[in-house]
Amino acid sequence: MANYRLMRLKNFLPEYYDDIYDMQMLLQVEQSQLDELQAAFSQSHQNMFVLTADESAINIFESIYNLNGTGLSLETRRYNVLTAMLPPEPITLLYINNLIRRLNINAKIESVSKNYHVNLQMYEVDGESSHRLDQLLQRFLPANLTYTKILNETSNTQQDINIGAAHATSIEIGGK
Repeated sequence: MANYRLMRLKNFLPEYYDDIYDMQMLLQVEQSQLDELQAAFSQSHQNMFVLTADESAINIFESIYNLNGTGLSLETRRYNVLTAMLPPEPITLLYINNLIRRLNINAKIESVSKNYHVNLQMYEVDGESSHRLDQLLQRFLPANLTYTKILNETSNTQQDINIGAAHATSIEIGGK
């Protein structure tokens, strides 16, 4: 939401009050109070939406969804609230790619091979976005799918990157 300023009270004052000191002082005080009220309304409006909410509003969202944001940046906390708010949908590559795009992470899942492996193309992704992307993929990709991160162009990530994390189990059914 754009920050709209209230019209100045002086604009509504008749001309014969221009030289009256008491009225000018009264308008200055009232104008500052109205400006503070406008700022409070604007902040209240912004706090209704996760993407523009301040830290106190994110705390409320986190308590609603039982999330712990201790030690995380405000942007990561917003991301965690948004992912908790997502409605259930069938998990397809198109859905995950759209989700990645909506979260403003410059990456794309390109293919699934018959070996249950996907390639994740990343373009100019910082370390925090890369970490959020890992969390997203761990949440949505099936356990039998592995993925490889491929960093394209320039990337300023400064974290360890795991390539091809495998999930394997062995089960014996009926003693065979």
